[in-house]
Amino acid sequence: MSAQLSAQVTAHSTAVIAADARLSGDITFGAGCVVHPRAVVRGGTGIVFGHECVVEENAVVENLGPSTVSIGDSNVFMVDCRVNALSVGSHNTFSPRCVVAGVAVADHCSFGPLTTALVPPVPGAAAATVESYTVIYGSNSERRTWDGTGAEQERALRAKHTQFLRDIIPKANKLRPKAAV
Repeated sequence: MSAQLSAQVTAHSTAVIAADARLSGDITFGAGCVVHPRAVVRGGTGIVFGHECVVEENAVVENLGPSTVSIGDSNVFMVDCRVNALSVGSHNTFSPRCVVAGVAVADHCSFGPLTTALVPPVPGAAAATVESYTVIYGSNSERRTWDGTGAEQERALRAKHTQFLRDIIPKANKLRPKAAV
């Protein structure tokens, strides 16, 4: 079944959005974004994706808050991850089945498979922030700081991966018509 088409979904002409992605609410996709089949993006009051973001199968990116969520450039939301962050910086990786909710995520963070970064909402409390270069890993969602070694190589690999997806997804999947997005 095809996704419900929301009149509030806008996308750059270079964005690739599978026809059966489930999109709702107010969503903006920047240049080069890739949205896989069965990906779920619930915009609510608004989500704005930067350039080159990838949302994979069954990943859920949603905004449950009262204001627009800004998502930076070159973020990868892998299979089955669940992200309901207050904001997301650039160059972050959300691995399969990780859960991130109620926090602001800075730049160059990595959330390992099956990890959690949750903050229960407390009225009047300041938002918790996952600082830049934080790596959350392991069954207890432990944290460490990455020193940035290999950042250029990672950025180049991510760019090649995104370009590959932009080339291959249209060959194997129906896309949303550009006029309908």
